[in-house]
Amino acid sequence: MGVKLTTMEIDELVINKPNEGFDNCDYCNGIEPQNTMLSFDNSDTIICDECNQEKFDEIQSELDEAIDDVFLVAHQEFNTKSGDITPEQNERLESLKTQLFDLILEQVKQNL
Repeated sequence: MGVKLTTMEIDELVINKPNEGFDNCDYCNGIEPQNTMLSFDNSDTIICDECNQEKFDEIQSELDEAIDDVFLVAHQEFNTKSGDITPEQNERLESLKTQLFDLILEQVKQNL
């Protein structure tokens, strides 16, 4: 996991380790030592861990909301008395959310 460098740290590295390169996040323009940021397959796009986590959290939130909406519509259509879910059903749902999230990230990465 990379750590964003301050201007002073960059200056020190340039003087003390002139052959060491840097990565520049394409989203926040933060700078880290070379090869510490995520680079997607077949893409020149590099993203720092902080921006990745923000994007991953946003995608996960959108996915959770969409799934909640589907359950809400199903319960409204069938006019159920409650939306209770058993622990086993919740475990299956969480597993499916994880699998779907992983699939979404895989599909996005292949298309960058």
